[in-house]
Amino acid sequence: MTYQTDFAKKFHLQMGQKQSYPLVAYQYDVILGGYLTSFSKITGLVLQSAEVMAINEGGRNQPYLFRDSKKRLQTMVLEKGYGTLNLIDICDKVTDVTIILRNPKGEIIQAYSTGYAVVQEIKFSELNACSTQVLIQYMSIAYTVLCESKDVAESCRNLEKNSVSENITSDIAVAQNKKSTDNMKMQKNNKINTNNMLNDIKQQNKKALQKQQELELKQKNNQNDITKNIDFSA
Repeated sequence: MTYQTDFAKKFHLQMGQKQSYPLVAYQYDVILGGYLTSFSKITGLVLQSAEVMAINEGGRNQPYLFRDSKKRLQTMVLEKGYGTLNLIDICDKVTDVTIILRNPKGEIIQAYSTGYAVVQEIKFSELNACSTQVLIQYMSIAYTVLCESKDVAESCRNLEKNSVSENITSDIAVAQNKKSTDNMKMQKNNKINTNNMLNDIKQQNKKALQKQQELELKQKNNQNDITKNIDFSA
């Protein structure tokens, strides 16, 4: 028979007190385009992904493996019953997605945010007169990366803790709404810069064409002057 030492008992007791249990998969919220909402199901959440290339060289039987540093687009699919929220209304406002994870008690544990997101597709489930299933709407969103967002989680926890109202939907959404607004402004500025660049190129091409036409006209006039000065009487 073996006996635990006092140190081992103390160690296991401390580990038991610090034990973190897995989160449940049904306690979460979603901030989408500045709106705090809920979805019945979310798939396609990828925290890290990279393209791996295998290169055979040097006479080795095993190839060298290299990770491609290029960012790879991921796609998440959010499912929600139709009639609770019209996704078309917020489609153009979505520039990022934040997912808030809660424990079984409803306490906010962690939050994850996308770097940049764009809505790819919104569609309905199949219509069937013989079925009793709920009509589901699907939203497919392309995003670059999904990262842990401790500041958002902390802000949401503070808002829930300090809020005196029962409905804090708008308060929590404000914590991420600024990011959505900034992304929309950046997207708008990029579009304006692109349009300005295209206009500059058009103006440069127009000036180059005018200069070319003036040069051709000048050459033609010079040719006419030379022809006039030739004495054909000889």
